[in-house]
Amino acid sequence: MIIVTSHFQVADKLAPRMKMSRFTAALGRDILQWLAAGEPFALAMIVDHQGSAPRHRGSRMLVNQRGESRHSLGGGALEAETIRLARRALASGETLTRRFVLKGAQSPLGMLCGGEVEVLVQPLDPAIPGWSQLYGALAELFASRQQGWLITRLRSDGGQWLLREGASLTGVGHLTAEEMKLLTPLPTKLLSNLPTNPLDSPLSQLVKHPDSHLDASSRRHRPLYLPAGASRFLCEPLSPPAMLTICGAGHVGQQLALLASQADFQVRVLDDRPAFARRERFPAPVEEVLTLASYDQALTGRTLDGHSLLVILTQDHASDWRILRQALGTAAGYIGMIGSLRKRDTLHARLRAEGFSAADLERVRCPIGLAIGAETPLEIAVSILAELIQFRATHLADSSGVSPSSGLSPH
Repeated sequence: MIIVTSHFQVADKLAPRMKMSRFTAALGRDILQWLAAGEPFALAMIVDHQGSAPRHRGSRMLVNQRGESRHSLGGGALEAETIRLARRALASGETLTRRFVLKGAQSPLGMLCGGEVEVLVQPLDPAIPGWSQLYGALAELFASRQQGWLITRLRSDGGQWLLREGASLTGVGHLTAEEMKLLTPLPTKLLSNLPTNPLDSPLSQLVKHPDSHLDASSRRHRPLYLPAGASRFLCEPLSPPAMLTICGAGHVGQQLALLASQADFQVRVLDDRPAFARRERFPAPVEEVLTLASYDQALTGRTLDGHSLLVILTQDHASDWRILRQALGTAAGYIGMIGSLRKRDTLHARLRAEGFSAADLERVRCPIGLAIGAETPLEIAVSILAELIQFRATHLADSSGVSPSSGLSPH
């Protein structure tokens, strides 16, 4: 069943945790690339889902006039129908929405997921300069590791804007006086400091935000639904990719860097061996490859905060030890070191002898990687990356925009 909708329903209740796909730096780069090619294309996005579905809110796909696509809403019949819808949107120039029912006998798509998804398809015309300006500004936001909000109007005439603290709205689409009154006074700093009880907020009449059970730091990175007269806006938090520092440019480090950069980690690689720390071994999108004079000051002057992940993969235990001692002096959210249980116990004993606490030792993950029977460098890198993705999704969910809870209808 495919239902044409003219509005987006918003539920009054919210499950404690719902997934929403974040807007990735890779997606932004692809949008800019397609805009530079000069051919109109459509940006399809899941804006609502209920029950089980192949992908969640925020999932996006690009579709050109020939039906070629990049990225995914989950594949299969849902994606095929969305491609057809995107070509219609490109032919008409209008933003279109459809609700797809994925409930077996009720679904002519033959999908058995059991839920429903609502898809918005918005044409992007490179002849309109605002699109390149919008996504160029978004790329700059990620590159400078700043945060902001991507605002999408859920209406047939569409429109999208970027909101950054201390900057005016950048985007495409006409805003009425009422809409401007709603959006322009909402810098990210104000949105990030909503009180625990949304009813205490002066924005409570404007912002439907039922996450009252969450603390302010959690809610800061969760999507907001803003009604303004006949318009409705989906406001998505934008955060830079999690920073992954890999100490050790050997075989496993090389494979991990290449895989992690494709999984939307911002990757930098450090090594004290010039033959290994070479850019040709770590092509883009690996961000940085550095040759160190030694590992003694490997982390000096490098920002490692709670959103940062550090993986130690050097060529010997002595180098691992030097970096590990430095790592425990940082605020890195994840510290992982390759090695056996015996190596871990030996290094733990040395750390305790130097006065490190039990809490310090608990910060170190060793061995690292999910237990998948990995043997080759590539397989070991896959197991480590799987653990990093798991950590990002579970521990950084409230601070990096990953899998946040949504203010739309419940899962």
